[in-house]
Amino acid sequence: MILIPTGTDAPLYHRPIGTILLILANIGCFVLTGGGVNETNHGFELTYGNGLHPSQWLLCNFFHYGIGHLVGNLVFLWIFGLVVEGKIGTWKFLGIYLGVGVLGGMIEQTVLLGYDGMSRGSGGASLAIFGLMAMSLIWAPKNEISYEGFFIYLMMVRPFSFELSIMAVSGFYLGISLLSAWLTEFAVSSAMLHLLGALIGGAIGWVMLQKKWVDCEGWDIVSVWNGTSQTQGYFESYRDRQNPRPADAADQFVSEERRNKTRRLARKFRKLLAKGELAGVLELHRKLSLLQADDLLTRDDLHELIKQLLEDEQSAAAIPILEEFLIRFPDGSTRHRLKLIELHLKRPYRPREAKAVLAGLPLDLMSGEERRHAEKLSTRIDQMISDGVYEIA
Repeated sequence: MILIPTGTDAPLYHRPIGTILLILANIGCFVLTGGGVNETNHGFELTYGNGLHPSQWLLCNFFHYGIGHLVGNLVFLWIFGLVVEGKIGTWKFLGIYLGVGVLGGMIEQTVLLGYDGMSRGSGGASLAIFGLMAMSLIWAPKNEISYEGFFIYLMMVRPFSFELSIMAVSGFYLGISLLSAWLTEFAVSSAMLHLLGALIGGAIGWVMLQKKWVDCEGWDIVSVWNGTSQTQGYFESYRDRQNPRPADAADQFVSEERRNKTRRLARKFRKLLAKGELAGVLELHRKLSLLQADDLLTRDDLHELIKQLLEDEQSAAAIPILEEFLIRFPDGSTRHRLKLIELHLKRPYRPREAKAVLAGLPLDLMSGEERRHAEKLSTRIDQMISDGVYEIA
């Protein structure tokens, strides 16, 4: 069986440029060091018992022993890098990642100054990755990681997919490391280095959360613990966001300063949309929604955003935008309503939500092809409900 983590539903506001650069750097170092089997390894390996070497504190984070070691680390660098960089941006992300790795390397080499064992040293990105894992756990425990899997038996290959929360994934790997460290009486080992990285990253993540240096949209571990986390986060339905404004904030919303700010956000929204920078576009849409300024976005704005999200296969993000479109522009929106129904019939399945959308179709305005499409969707909805498909509320 093969499992490949492919993405996350955590709201991301920045492209994973730094994560991709780190992946390429690791691959480059792997080639340069001959896959970790060269005798000298070009000074990348963190050595034990022969003094302090600050350059190794950094370089060891890019050094791997074999292709399996490299690929395993890069898969998790991609997932947790997406979450952390997506919230704080490339430069802060790179600074934190390299800082965790350097600090971990310094501590490891310092503790083992008097080491005279057989091991030649250590290397790998896992210490820094466990730091990212701990930060993701603090910032987005309830968000999910999507997995694509392949069950291989004899000549058969069966694909499947599922989602696990960041809390479940990070809890599992941190638990395995803690158990392994305990079984080895907390001797210096890979497990202890993983826990060291998690401790450093967790401390950084906690401080940034408390100082409000990162926007977790109410999904952070403190909100989850206190029971105040957002049940649907940014991807909640447009209908659920239409709450009355607090009476004592009315003056704030009608102020000229607020109007100017929302106009600037709308202009920036269109510029980023024209460039296809969806992460930034979604963040600006979220801010406009919080400012109750959705009406500054035109029908064409929303239509183009929906189109780009669907082309980028971001179904979870497209659903609330489609709902907003249908509420604001109900006339002549049959194609958008049909697309929303289709999305509700994909994972996570919501056939009853789809049926409610189907009921609003303007039958007298539909073409023959649209009617046939609607009939097929109706049959599929009824079949899913009849089969007892579990629907997440």
